[in-house]
Amino acid sequence: MLQNKVIENQKIRPVVVAVAIFIATMLIQTPVYRLGTIFAFGSILLIMFFALYEKNWNFKLTDNFILLVLFIIMTFLNTNLRGYSAPNFWRMTAQIICCGVLFGVDKVSEKEEEFLTNAFVFSSAIYAVFVIISCNINERTFHGDIVLWGTEFDPNFIGIPFVATTVISAYKFLFEKHNLFKRILYIAIYIECAVTIMFTASRGNFLAWMVSNGLLIVFLIFRSNFSILKKIIICIVVAVAFYFLISKFKEEFPRAWERMMSIGEEGSDNGRFDLWGVAFNWWKQNPIFGGGLYSNYLEFGKATHNTYFQILSETGLIGSLIFLKVILNYLINSFRYNKMYFCLLFGTLLQIMFLDALDNRIVWAILFWFALLPKKKIQQKSLEESCK
Repeated sequence: MLQNKVIENQKIRPVVVAVAIFIATMLIQTPVYRLGTIFAFGSILLIMFFALYEKNWNFKLTDNFILLVLFIIMTFLNTNLRGYSAPNFWRMTAQIICCGVLFGVDKVSEKEEEFLTNAFVFSSAIYAVFVIISCNINERTFHGDIVLWGTEFDPNFIGIPFVATTVISAYKFLFEKHNLFKRILYIAIYIECAVTIMFTASRGNFLAWMVSNGLLIVFLIFRSNFSILKKIIICIVVAVAFYFLISKFKEEFPRAWERMMSIGEEGSDNGRFDLWGVAFNWWKQNPIFGGGLYSNYLEFGKATHNTYFQILSETGLIGSLIFLKVILNYLINSFRYNKMYFCLLFGTLLQIMFLDALDNRIVWAILFWFALLPKKKIQQKSLEESCK
């Protein structure tokens, strides 16, 4: 009997509902009462309770769980021995342990998978409405923070779910069978999220959008069982639609477009290259275990603006290898299971090159979700089956 078997019944388990709650509240945060923190910790407690209850409190350790717990223990000891006090340590710890627990849960059925996908897509669509409204009614400097419910969000951070949703919407519209209403709904959500990405005026968001959607088209066109004629028609439709969409964006968002197209020009890094150099030098002083969590910010007064340099400089070579091993496991599983998830994850991993996301709730929402996806050898979800 397989340890992490796929649940075949038609019921949606409580642990899956709890993950959906965590996903649905990923962008809720208020300055008063800090409701986002309450929702996050509350849903994490529910996830872990139902996960352990489902396994009759006889939880079996997985490789990913062991790696994540090892990462937490090592970084906790190293940070405290160096005398640092990481401000968001417990939030990060709760998310990492919860993610590890989810690896030991039975994998989702097709109905549960669709439930989680819808939770992500429709919550992102709702958040996109609020972002667009906020950008239109609030005074905001160009590429400045976006205000939701009185809380300021970094535009690079807030763009993660919208880039991910464009991948899902494109896949659902182009490569799954749906009635006309759902097809219109998915294309509307795609356009809405694309508009939201333009409002962020973030080069990282734009780059991740282009790369993740481009990868999706490449995988699904050239590795599907579609006829040559159908592939040509899809390529033409996508190219024409993309041309008109970009043309409209250039007209409606001239400053954002100019900024996004300035990638590689002098000063376009906004000082990130200097910050990455500082982080790299800090790692060279502490190569094995790193300088301790948040030591970059505490020592130099600025964030690293790159999750990979953040992890390298703060957790050292050992912490980086552990983290990269877990991420590699995610990439391999998503690539084998469904290319849509691989493209979504690849885009997210590209986005976190431009911000510190080790405790980022949106990133962990995606990792929670993906921890529940079956492996190909357990439940075949091949590209050919998806395209039939």
